[in-house]
Amino acid sequence: MENTNDLISVIVPVYNVEKYLSQCINSLINQTYKNLEIILVDDGSLDNSGKICDEFSEIDDRIIVIHKENNGLSSARNAGLKIAKGNFIGFVDSDDWLDENMYEILFKLIKDNDSDISCCKFFKAADSEEKVPVIDNEIIQSFNNIDGLNNFYTDLYTQTVVAWNKLYKRNLFDNVTYPTGKIHEDEGTTYKLFYKANKITYTNKPLYYYRTTPN
Repeated sequence: MENTNDLISVIVPVYNVEKYLSQCINSLINQTYKNLEIILVDDGSLDNSGKICDEFSEIDDRIIVIHKENNGLSSARNAGLKIAKGNFIGFVDSDDWLDENMYEILFKLIKDNDSDISCCKFFKAADSEEKVPVIDNEIIQSFNNIDGLNNFYTDLYTQTVVAWNKLYKRNLFDNVTYPTGKIHEDEGTTYKLFYKANKITYTNKPLYYYRTTPN
């Protein structure tokens, strides 16, 4: 029996991404860390995205689907947070995909370093054939909340500010939600989570594939 305390809830806001969605969900289903709850939030998609979510929920019982009226990324994340059962939270954008070891590595970073947040590097990829460069010498760094916040002003900024290359302890989200109707909603939220964290641990391994599309 898997430890329910170690359940990771991964929240995926979905909007009009039928072309990329299956790859994203498959990269979650195939994670080496199996104790996952995968929450797909269909934010009023106008294409087949909602249908694809439902089809996946029939083949993997870890998948929960919410269909809601379109109200943007923040609102979709908040809807996922409302029902998430895990003690750990992750976010994935529905046109991106993950290295199969990402959550196993991020979970281990939190446990081994007694951290509240763990972060990995991400890799910008135009298509799924691109493979990340292999990092031979892994560098792991830990920061307290204030030093972690200072990374918003260093070359770690891009790794620091975004929501989706991280694993968070659930209790950081007590009284914290994503601001609806704002662009770059991560910037309005991540710093609050960092401030509440006792310790943040980074790895320089790129484990998250951030899709860059022409549009």
